Amino acid sequence: MTGMMPPEPQPDGPTARVRMRAIPASIHEARQLVDELCAQVGVEGSARADVALAVSEAMTNAVCHGYRNGQTGDIDVSATVEGDELVVIIRDYGVGPIPHPEAPGLGMGIQIMTELATQCHVVPAEPGTAATLRFTTTAGGR
Repeated sequence: MTGMMPPEPQPDGPTARVRMRAIPASIHEARQLVDELCAQVGVEGSARADVALAVSEAMTNAVCHGYRNGQTGDIDVSATVEGDELVVIIRDYGVGPIPHPEAPGLGMGIQIMTELATQCHVVPAEPGTAATLRFTTTAGGR
């Protein structure tokens, strides 16, 4: 889903925040960071795999689409627990949510994130793009 920026999470549990370079190696690092938080809060099995895949897709979008023409930049990754939800925010400071015509892939990242997360918001962050993914951490899932 796209639209207005969702409200900032109000953490009441473990939180992880990091700024990384918009390079392919950061995709794995972000996935690992969020996976460690999942382990801390008891997200396991297919729910944990869903979080990992959605984070990978959001990071891939930021790395492949966030910066253009050889420019580099940063990506902020934030993961926190808010009530019974894990909230992950992936934010770049690049050109905004404009598809990159030369980027590899099928253009399915946002659709995949929407299917995996309880809620998915991808919005302009001025500058850049922010993807907010919410996942239910308790039994019952999506």
